[in-house]
Amino acid sequence: IIKLIYTVTAGSTEVTGEINGNATEIKGFVNLPTALQNANATEIHVLVKDNSDRTISDTTIPLKTLD
Repeated sequence: IIKLIYTVTAGSTEVTGEINGNATEIKGFVNLPTALQNANATEIHVLVKDNSDRTISDTTIPLKTLD
């Protein structure tokens, strides 16, 4: 079993967790609308590391303000 550890940050709200799988496929789901419903943010930062603490993905997603 392979494990990915994720951290999602929006404003001062942080959501962390693990997604498990095997060498050929890892699938997971994070309910961001519920987890971040009270976050006041202009962007979402997503950091994903493997079980050896190597960074797999480190990205920032800008959020569009509704008119």
